[in-house]
Amino acid sequence: MDDISVLTWRELVAVTGSEERARRLLAAGEYRRVLRGVYAARPVPDGPLLRAAALKAALPAGVVLSGRAALWAIGVDALQLDGQLDVTTARGKHLEPRQGMRPHSALLPDDELVELPSGLPAVSAPRAFVDVARREGLVEAVALGDMVLRSGAATLEQLEAAVDR
Repeated sequence: MDDISVLTWRELVAVTGSEERARRLLAAGEYRRVLRGVYAARPVPDGPLLRAAALKAALPAGVVLSGRAALWAIGVDALQLDGQLDVTTARGKHLEPRQGMRPHSALLPDDELVELPSGLPAVSAPRAFVDVARREGLVEAVALGDMVLRSGAATLEQLEAAVDR
């Protein structure tokens, strides 16, 4: 299954014929929410391909995935239940507020940026870890660091180097 399709809310309503029918099919489990405003047919399993398709549908141009959203796209189950996507623009650029997005503005050095296999731009796993650790408490940071290490998204040395920056 190389080509996974997802639907925005508008597309789902168009496919099903009405908002009411779309809601009924969601309630019945025929479709499921992947991200806020992005849906997939129920049999599509969660995984990197589905996550990439959902993110492509949700992301505005000129941003990179950051924080928990970047880690989630890399394969670390770190997305919060609120479904908010951390996205970052280069410092000095403005991103209009969007539902489901938590915008940030920061320096984005080239050595901290990666292109995911899906083609999506993101900050590296070590950078994403540090960004989240700075915003959240110590307990969350330790738990997140453990998740990143166990997933293989980064090594201890890479996390330590990112913290030292």
